[in-house]
Amino acid sequence: MFAINAAWLELALTGIDLLAWTQHLLCDGDLATAEPKKLRYRLLHVAARITRSARQTRLRIAANWPWAGQLVAAFTRLAALPLTAQLNTGPTPTNPRRRNPTPASGHRHAPIPTGKHRKINKRRRRLDQQLAKDRG
Repeated sequence: MFAINAAWLELALTGIDLLAWTQHLLCDGDLATAEPKKLRYRLLHVAARITRSARQTRLRIAANWPWAGQLVAAFTRLAALPLTAQLNTGPTPTNPRRRNPTPASGHRHAPIPTGKHRKINKRRRRLDQQLAKDRG
């Protein structure tokens, strides 16, 4: 019985951490200091539809939803966050022998092929340029 309660506690604490980081990084104004109930009501219970077309996923928010602007601003801030947390290339405390996955040329990805993957490769180049700009 204790293991079930411990698992439930860990999940509850993870949810609290996610809400706190969301408030800290993505919200402004009254939502930055709002209680979890208000955040759930305004941001998580959204009158919206997820659509997929042309290899893109979009969130279509109802035009008359009163907090649409705040949600769009939060997603914009989320997209603007740097990707440096995902680029940990050094040794870790649990694995000191880990090698740097980045090649000597500084590129994170394999050489760019030609053909039908042009759109994906364009995104990769933009990401590489953004990362180089952030590092330099």
